[in-house]
Amino acid sequence: MQKIKILIWVISLMLFNAQTFAQEKILQSFENIDEYSSHEGNSFTLIQLNQGCRIDAHFYLSNQNHLYHYFFKNNYQQLSKVTLQVFKYHYKKGEEGSLIHVTDVYLDSNTVLKLDDPHVQQDFKNYKALFSKNILNQCK
Repeated sequence: MQKIKILIWVISLMLFNAQTFAQEKILQSFENIDEYSSHEGNSFTLIQLNQGCRIDAHFYLSNQNHLYHYFFKNNYQQLSKVTLQVFKYHYKKGEEGSLIHVTDVYLDSNTVLKLDDPHVQQDFKNYKALFSKNILNQCK
């Protein structure tokens, strides 16, 4: 099961890299936080960019996965952009719903979310709280 999640994550990241950054550094990462349970798990990664940072919140569901990107600057206070990418799965015929039988992952949608949406703001606050303040201070 872990290998399948890694494969799905790698494919998702490859598709995401249509928007490339000159330099990225993973500062901290967590997997399977119970508070944010989904069908097949989750992951949260804090990534340092050339200017500011990004939190990737990845939720694995039985037939798709959702990857949220929260871009922010100024010591993690200023949220500048939030996107949601939905990746869906192709399965072996007759094996729909089983991650073991996923044959392909494809980008189904890519959406820029509204920064003034209270749910977006609350999710950012909650996900940001997962990371150490000392590490978040590297996001300048």
